[in-house]
Amino acid sequence: MVDVNADEMIIAKKGPQDAEVIRRYGALYDLDGVYRLRPGVDLMLLVRKNLADPDAQDAYKINEYIPPK
Repeated sequence: MVDVNADEMIIAKKGPQDAEVIRRYGALYDLDGVYRLRPGVDLMLLVRKNLADPDAQDAYKINEYIPPK
């Protein structure tokens, strides 16, 4: 992982690194959503808090995502 605390958006793969994503980026970024690239590969879009839509969620909500079947 790379420290990118000044970037407007971050795209990260959903999976084993979720806790690290929350730890590194949770204070500055909100979760805009989780999007399916293809079966088995989901990507998270994190947006800097000062730019995120009002309906964006706190980054810790990454753990509550249930992938579609």
